[in-house]
Amino acid sequence: MVKRGKKKINATNLGFAGGILGGAIILLTTLGGILFNLYPEFLSLIADLYGFIGYDVTWFGVILGGIYGFIDCFIFFWLLGVLYNRLNRS
Repeated sequence: MVKRGKKKINATNLGFAGGILGGAIILLTTLGGILFNLYPEFLSLIADLYGFIGYDVTWFGVILGGIYGFIDCFIFFWLLGVLYNRLNRS
């Protein structure tokens, strides 16, 4: 029987992947709200979350929301990868 080592996740790569997805979701959702008046409840939630640091459903908010979404999701997914690697040790 071959003993195999436990796999580690590259936490930084996981963070970047999650950050890109999270930033893109907020960016595209805000863009859809401006152009087509879509997702009003979700945009209200995002405005409640990021409004105190300048986010609003505007053209500037498209960029700002994408940046904030990237940062938040990067941190979340990076921590998830670090926690996974710590719990996977033996």
